[in-house]
Amino acid sequence: MATKVTLRQRELKSGKITLYLDYYPPVRDLRTREYVRHDYLGIYLVKNPREGYEKRSNKEKLMQAEAIRAEREQHIDIADWLIKWKLEPRSEDPAKMNRTFQKVAKYFSPEHHEEILALIEDFELETWW
Repeated sequence: MATKVTLRQRELKSGKITLYLDYYPPVRDLRTREYVRHDYLGIYLVKNPREGYEKRSNKEKLMQAEAIRAEREQHIDIADWLIKWKLEPRSEDPAKMNRTFQKVAKYFSPEHHEEILALIEDFELETWW
């Protein structure tokens, strides 16, 4: 099942609006190994912008948050493909990592190849075959 990443807003007691990502189904945080459903971005909007600079600022912050959402969704898609190829943590063999990259990279455009390599190295993945 593909994970859906949605950009959401929540009003704070201070009157600001905070932006966060909502994952469904929840995803596993690689650092804590726990499932998470929300990821707060630390980006805040003005609740009722009156001035032009406040409106522009809110628009820029929403665009920034949307870019983060798209990037996270892409990383989750790549991780799903890596799992699909039956990959497991623990690789120290560069040749295996290269073969893994060749198998997975053909499904993504060239601008994402560096991200795939970084994820393979971060997870230190090894194939089962």
